[in-house]
Amino acid sequence: MNAPLFLSAIAAALSLSLVHGDAQAPVASTRRTTEFRGLTMGAAFSVKVVTARDEVDAGLGDVDRALRATLDRINRLMSTWDPDSELSRFNRSASLEPFRVSLETFEVLKWSLDLAALTGGALDVTVGPLVDAWGFGPGGPETGCRRTRRSRGCGRRPAPAGSN
Repeated sequence: MNAPLFLSAIAAALSLSLVHGDAQAPVASTRRTTEFRGLTMGAAFSVKVVTARDEVDAGLGDVDRALRATLDRINRLMSTWDPDSELSRFNRSASLEPFRVSLETFEVLKWSLDLAALTGGALDVTVGPLVDAWGFGPGGPETGCRRTRRSRGCGRRPAPAGSN
């Protein structure tokens, strides 16, 4: 079973952090933390890389570019927040014909189905409509509540007897 792409991306980004083979971690005064931040899939991300204070910064630009390029690719493939992503198009498809996806998306879907089987269904990748109904999806809380009220009638109030 392959690890999901996003875990591989983070591991790759961290491995690029130019960590030296010291047996002991440097004391706080001799190390520096560099943080990379941004937005992806409707959420913020933060990756911190700790290096020796006298470490050359040249490699950190490469880490930042590799991290953002990987997250951008994952977003294009698997974001439910991007209506044009591969996963969003797959979710909208009503066809019974096979839907061709990238190897990365296929591996993540297969891994999630394997994990669902291993957990007895505790992990459910089909939970999207419920997430949307609770207002945590791309449409936000108002969209989820309105859609639920329309489809389930939970927002309707009965009129008192005898009223018009």
